[in-house]
Amino acid sequence: MARSATFKWGGLDKFSIIEMLKPCRRLLVDQKLKVSDIQKIFSKQIKSHLPIKVTRDRDFNTQQGYIYVGGFYHTFEDMYGRQCIELRLSYHPFENYLTITSKRFAAMCNTIADTILHEIIHMRQARSRSFRQIPGFSSYAESNKQRRQQNYLGDPDEIDAHGFNIACSLYERLGSYNAVANHLNENMEDGRKKKDTWKTYLEAFDHNHRHPVIQKLKKRVMYYVPYAELGKPYKTTDWLKH
Repeated sequence: MARSATFKWGGLDKFSIIEMLKPCRRLLVDQKLKVSDIQKIFSKQIKSHLPIKVTRDRDFNTQQGYIYVGGFYHTFEDMYGRQCIELRLSYHPFENYLTITSKRFAAMCNTIADTILHEIIHMRQARSRSFRQIPGFSSYAESNKQRRQQNYLGDPDEIDAHGFNIACSLYERLGSYNAVANHLNENMEDGRKKKDTWKTYLEAFDHNHRHPVIQKLKKRVMYYVPYAELGKPYKTTDWLKH
């Protein structure tokens, strides 16, 4: 296994990550398996190709019958050439067995790919500025919950990384640059639209399309739409070779 510091992160794209996960299908789909066995199958397959940590947890926010996917980029570990990207699979605390359908397996592979690329963007951000911290976003929302959410979503690094993920999601669904642009200007307050990251941003910032965070996010999404077609958020491998 290559060290994280020398791995060629720039060679990864969404399509290659999904392809990497496909061998898990015959071991997982339509079979009732222990959560621990599901974790082992995914972990073994991912770690055989990528120098990342694959961890698990139990969370009541995870819907029964599903596996939630989260990711983390650890700056300090990257500074010293250690594994710095973590992929975390989350299961409901009372769930010991799961059956993964074909549809859910495909959705999970898609989410894993999105999550890994999201964390690679954070890696590229940190390396490009020699791991220096930059100012985040300060929310003045009245409730603690909304303030915490706005501080996270409004961070410039998160706007950039989520911008790519949203661009991929919308381009896959809508199929063109103009369709994505039109969708971003739609009114989402009626609750009929499916919940996704874009709607999460709108709800966090009170559906205010003139809010600076929403305006910045729209620009990043549109910037990344051509990259969504390529399946990766970069055309050069600057800062991803070392």
